[in-house]
Amino acid sequence: MKIDAKVSNIKYEKFMFYFILIDLLFLPYIRILSIKVSMLAVIVWYLRGGTKKAFNKNSFHLFLLFIMLSIISLVLGLLYAPRGYSAISFLMSNVQIVVITWFSFLFFYYFRYQFFQNRFSINKTLMAYLFFALFFAILFWVNPQLYFDIRQFWTLGNEKTVFIHHTINRFTHIVSEPNNFSVVVIGIMAYFRFVEKLESSKMLIVYIVTFFLVITTMSTTGMLLFVLYFFAPVSFKKVYKIKLKNVIMWFAFTIGLLLFIIIFHDRFELFFDSTVVSSAIFRYEGYLETENYSGSRFDIWVRLLQEVNIFKYILIGRGTTILANGRLYKPHSGHFYLIYGYGMIAYSIFMYEFFRFRKSMFRREYFAIVIPFLVIFTMNTLIGDLRSTFLYVILLAYIVDKKIRKNMEMSK
Repeated sequence: MKIDAKVSNIKYEKFMFYFILIDLLFLPYIRILSIKVSMLAVIVWYLRGGTKKAFNKNSFHLFLLFIMLSIISLVLGLLYAPRGYSAISFLMSNVQIVVITWFSFLFFYYFRYQFFQNRFSINKTLMAYLFFALFFAILFWVNPQLYFDIRQFWTLGNEKTVFIHHTINRFTHIVSEPNNFSVVVIGIMAYFRFVEKLESSKMLIVYIVTFFLVITTMSTTGMLLFVLYFFAPVSFKKVYKIKLKNVIMWFAFTIGLLLFIIIFHDRFELFFDSTVVSSAIFRYEGYLETENYSGSRFDIWVRLLQEVNIFKYILIGRGTTILANGRLYKPHSGHFYLIYGYGMIAYSIFMYEFFRFRKSMFRREYFAIVIPFLVIFTMNTLIGDLRSTFLYVILLAYIVDKKIRKNMEMSK
């Protein structure tokens, strides 16, 4: 009977794991509740004993402290909101973000437990996600209005988008923001290259698909990260030694790529003369010519710090709707977003849980997975985009105990 119960429990865990994973990556929202089905599923899992499995005492207390600080911040934000500003509008603009941050903790510890305890794989699901995105990207090239009409099914508010131009209505797949999505696919590419170490032929396909997706988003940050992760794989080695077989492999790949371009040069001319690529190049050239690589974000940050005293938010914030001096501020950075939103203590807890290096991680994998998302968190908030945030949480949960899992397998 005990064996049957154990087998039944493993089947339940496996079903729940892949259901939650597929829902987070592929399925639309429950619009009437403004949530994903997997958010309800993971709560059920925690209520069925998952809290004791996933959290230790320290991590659970930090999570509870973060919840408490964020709730107090929302209440304080309501009290300090300017006269005439709707309390309902304030809550609607804040609840979504606070729910994403809370569920980041819940999903992180859920997936961390499952990867450690049951060794579930995400390779096929992530590969399917890349090709799912590729389908939408091709549709965006062929018929952008049809893409936006279909994408409407995945949006939370079912909002209609009228396509005007590629530089105005950029490709975002089914996530909320093109820069976030570009880093999502680079994170998946880095996962296959530096964590799973996919064989060269399959990795080449991942590189091509990733490049196509990134250039379709027209993201400058995404393209810079792609170039870094494509041309500098040696930088993630423990020792800066270049092996002969790696040199030969990259040399052969470069020669093969050049031959491919020469043979199919007519197709490449059509590709680079397309509206999407020319729009992307126009954006890249604009950043290079003005040397405004941050997209005016430094000016936004300086103005925010000058006009809203950050030291008033050491203990408690006032919600992620930053209202001060009779105006609304958009910080364009996850750091300021959380500090002003929930205070420096809550911000420190979030950074400690989701961006710090742990001894149970490999340094190569930390730099491969965490750094791209830290860059977009710094430059573009990230946490306002549910799907992008949760995909990062999944990748982080996979690598966070990788060293311990590997040592356990070697000791068997």
